[in-house]
Amino acid sequence: MTDYKTLCLQLKGLIEGVPHLTANLANASALLFGAMEDINWAGFYLVENGKLVLGPFQGKPACIEIDIGSGVCGAAASQDRTQLVENVHLFPGHIACDSASNSEIVVPLHANGAVAAVLDIDSPLVGRFTECDRHGLEEFAKILECELSGLFGCALKSGYFAGGCFWCITPFFKMAPGVISVTSGYSGGDEIDPSYEDVKKQRTGHRETIKATYDPQLVSFEKLCDIFLSATDPFDADGQFIDRGRSYTLAVYYQSEQERLAAERKINALEQSSGKKVYVSLEPFKSFYAAGEEHQDYYLKNPDAFDEEMIRSGRKKS
Repeated sequence: MTDYKTLCLQLKGLIEGVPHLTANLANASALLFGAMEDINWAGFYLVENGKLVLGPFQGKPACIEIDIGSGVCGAAASQDRTQLVENVHLFPGHIACDSASNSEIVVPLHANGAVAAVLDIDSPLVGRFTECDRHGLEEFAKILECELSGLFGCALKSGYFAGGCFWCITPFFKMAPGVISVTSGYSGGDEIDPSYEDVKKQRTGHRETIKATYDPQLVSFEKLCDIFLSATDPFDADGQFIDRGRSYTLAVYYQSEQERLAAERKINALEQSSGKKVYVSLEPFKSFYAAGEEHQDYYLKNPDAFDEEMIRSGRKKS
């Protein structure tokens, strides 16, 4: 078992006060590769121009670029949560950089609250990684974030919008230049990792929500608010189209005062131009839980449920 307490102390001693991103990540990957048993790759992918680009690592040559949302690394970046995969060959969209790898763990790293890189570790053993590894490597990542956050380049950001059925608003965000990925899920409630059925039946206080991961150099949060308001019926107080109740009411979950003010300006402008009351709740972001894979890109997987006009209007077939 890896001694993560000692490993974290060693990492801090190596990188503290060293203002060189590449050197620090190189030492961090070497430290992990030497300390962890039964692994065949340890290293980093950095966010650059809306993709994950290979950074310092230990192991065999690897994929140079990975799309956000693709494979285990891309999923960690788009969902902004650790991916612990027992068998990579069963993971949807797995990218086989090294055919010898059978299990994997990927931890997001942040700069200014957004994903800036991922730490990726592979093993030739199925089921190599445990919850102990997850906790230890997330602590390892926090040290890197604390010491190196000012050294990372462009970091992706995420916006959280509850716009009725998440199936219906996903296409609008997916088509927007600068939006890297869109994840369907749940926000606004207190229950941990709610189920689709419980949210649908209004049992948890969550709303169906999309997480739009975007490159702030290519698209602004203000533009995402425009997309959100045009893809929904913001004058409906009790749901959207055929979907009724709190789970389908509109909300923007802001992560900063700047985001709150930006959304508020857009809402005020729409009220002034329309002469109508806009029913969009502005709430501080607390948590987001990704829905099951069957709910991701639903409109692509189930074309019979939508036609082009309905996608544009945000309506699904009843």
